Amino acid sequence: MGAPRQGKTSKAVAKSGLYELFQSCYNLAGPTMNPQTIKAYLLRWKRVTQLQGQELRKLSINEKFRQLDAMLRLALGMKIDFNKNRDQRSVRARWILLKEKFSS
Repeated sequence: MGAPRQGKTSKAVAKSGLYELFQSCYNLAGPTMNPQTIKAYLLRWKRVTQLQGQELRKLSINEKFRQLDAMLRLALGMKIDFNKNRDQRSVRARWILLKEKFSS
């Protein structure tokens, strides 16, 4: 696996310095991990999450609906059974309710 190829980056990524951070931390998953490189890795993914949140907030309702529609059509095309995990969802909902009630 070589160095990342040079290409166009989005304006948001360029402004954030994420691309440079990625280049400086590339291949951290190798045997040379230490507390500093782990912190850099986590910081990089935190920035990615922040950028994704910004991009999602900028999307129009129509675009969000189109994405949801595409996901549902894909799931239906793959014949995913939405009722399969109904019991798990109800148990998870109860745990969430308990957590919210008692975690003050």
